Amino acid sequence: MIALLVEYGISNVADIVSKQIVTPLGIALFIVIAAIYVTGQYVILEMIKAKNRETQLKPPLSVAVNKAVTVVQFALAAIMVFVVLEIVVTSSYVTNLLSLATGISYGLAIFLMGMLAYRLLSWFRLNRSLVVLLYGMGAAAITLNCVDTIVYYDAILLGKPTMTSAQSQVIFQTGFTPGSAMSVVNLIQTYSLNAYFLLIWGGTILLLRHHIQRVGRVKFWVLICFPVVFFLSYEISYYQSFYPSSPVTTAISSNLMVPIWLDTYAISIAGVLFGIGFRSISRSVSHHVHVRDYMVITAYGFILFLTAANATVLQAAYPPYGLANVSFVGLASFLIFTGLYNSAVSVAQDVKLRKSIKTSALQQSSKLLDSIGTAQVTKEIERKVISMTEQTASSLIDQSGVEPSLTDGEIRSYLNEVLEELVKVKRNE
Repeated sequence: MIALLVEYGISNVADIVSKQIVTPLGIALFIVIAAIYVTGQYVILEMIKAKNRETQLKPPLSVAVNKAVTVVQFALAAIMVFVVLEIVVTSSYVTNLLSLATGISYGLAIFLMGMLAYRLLSWFRLNRSLVVLLYGMGAAAITLNCVDTIVYYDAILLGKPTMTSAQSQVIFQTGFTPGSAMSVVNLIQTYSLNAYFLLIWGGTILLLRHHIQRVGRVKFWVLICFPVVFFLSYEISYYQSFYPSSPVTTAISSNLMVPIWLDTYAISIAGVLFGIGFRSISRSVSHHVHVRDYMVITAYGFILFLTAANATVLQAAYPPYGLANVSFVGLASFLIFTGLYNSAVSVAQDVKLRKSIKTSALQQSSKLLDSIGTAQVTKEIERKVISMTEQTASSLIDQSGVEPSLTDGEIRSYLNEVLEELVKVKRNE
C-alpha cells in the first residue's frame, strides 16, 4: 500500500517532477515499486484462492473466474517486467504498453464488478435489503466508470509517440472543447466516480449501523463522517474557480503541488476509512471465521481500489509512474468481488433469519397463546423456534455458501424481544 501511495503521488505530478524522476534514483524507485507490485499481487491472489478453497465456496466464485483472474494478473506482471527491461536495456519503452495494461486491468474490473452488480441486484429482488441495493448500484457505477476509463485512456495514449524516453515531453491533456466527445467522456468519468463513492458510503453506513452496538456509537459517527469530509476536499479546485481573489486561492496557486496532492490523497484516505469500517465489523464477528475474513478482504479491496483506480498513466512519464496502480485495479476489484458479495449476503441473511425467528415465534405462540406468560411455555417456544431457525440458516448457507453473522446468543436475544412483544399484545387484549 505504501508503494502504491508513493507511486500514486508521483504519477499525478509527473509533469512537475519530470526532471527528477528520470534520474537514476527516480528510475531505481520505479523498479522497486514494480518489484513490490509483481510480488504483492501474486501473494494476494494466492491468499484469496486459498481462502476460497478453505470455504469450499463454488457460487459465486467459480473455478473459471479464479483462472481468469490468475491469467490476467500474470499477463499484467509480464507487461510490468517487460517495461522495466526496456527501460534498463534501451532507456525507453513502448507507449502502447500503457494502453494495453489499462485495457486488461480495467477489463477485468468491468467483468468482476459487472458480475457483482448483477448478483447483488438479483439478491435484492429476492431479499429487499437496502445495503445490498446500495452496494449493487455502487458496483454498477464502478463498472460504468471502468468502461469510460478505457475509452478515455485509449483516446489519449494512442495519440502519443510510439516510444517514450527521458527526452519525451510529459503532458497531461486537459481542457476538452465543450460538447465534444472527449468532454462527454470526461463528464461521465466524474459523475460515475461521485456516484460510486456516495453509494458505497451509504452502504457502509448501513453495514456499520447494523453493528452499531458492537462498533460503538462514537466510532460509528466518526467513521461515517470522515469519508465525506475528505471527499469534499477532493473538490477544492472548484473553490479556486468560485473565489479567484480569495487569500486561500492565492496560497494554493503559489504552490501548485499542494492542491494536486490534496486531490490525490483525499479519495485514498476515504478508502482507508471505508476499510476501517469493515475491519471494525470483522473484529466484532470474530466467532464467524469465514465472515470475518471476507470482511477483512472487502476492507483491503476498497483501500486498494480507491487508490489504484484514481492513479493515472495518461501523462506517459519516463519511467511510467502510475503503471503499478493501474495494473492493480483488476485485482482490487477481485478482492471487493470476493469480500463484498459475501459480506452483503451475510447481512441480508441476518435480516432473513430475524424474519424467520419472528414468523416461527408467531406460529408457535398461536397454539399456546393463552399460557405464554409461563416459563415452561416460553422455553418450549424457544426450543422449537431455534430449531426452525437453524434449519433456515442451514438452507441459506447451502444457497449462498456464506454463514450468517448472527450468533446463537443474538438469536435467543432477538427471540426474547419478540416474545416480550407477544406478551404485551396478549395483555392488551
